[in-house]
Amino acid sequence: IYYRISAYRNFGGITGDTEGWFLQLCEIAAPAAALVAELIGRVL
Repeated sequence: IYYRISAYRNFGGITGDTEGWFLQLCEIAAPAAALVAELIGRVL
C-alpha cells in the first residue's frame, strides 16, 4: 500500500523506475531491520 500511494503521489504512477526505487528501499530496509533486531536481542 505504501508503494502504490508513494508512487502515485511522488511520481505520477507506477513505472519501472518506481519499481526499482521500491526494490532499493526494501534492500536497504531489510538489513537495517535485521541489525536493529540483533541489537535489541543483545540488550534483552
